[in-house]
Amino acid sequence: FLEAINISLNILSKHYMDRDLNRTGNSIVLISAGTGIFKVKPRLSLITKQRMLDSAFGIDCVSLARPPVHTVPLFVVNGRKHQSKDFYEVPHWMRISFTDCQKDFEKYVIAAAAAAAVIVVVVCFILF
Repeated sequence: FLEAINISLNILSKHYMDRDLNRTGNSIVLISAGTGIFKVKPRLSLITKQRMLDSAFGIDCVSLARPPVHTVPLFVVNGRKHQSKDFYEVPHWMRISFTDCQKDFEKYVIAAAAAAAVIVVVVCFILF
């Protein structure tokens, strides 16, 4: 997870060289099938946080799962050498939003069926 963010930051960090319209924004959008809980390494977490804050990039995570009942995004950081337990961290530099694909699909199917019914009525009215 954090590796993907850092790869994006590598590409976007050279914003002053050979600028084109593909890289003018300061935001990263990440799509995840998970619920917003990520297991990360402590050193990589610190590096990513520092790079995000230094370069003033924003990151939006879109989750395709239902939202959990606790605060997300949530990093489960592997315990360091002197700490054997994992600890939790809420990254304030990342925003997350959720979508319910099944509910959205049903909504679009109903809207499409209603639109098709209106078209059939209009065509029948015009023909007769």
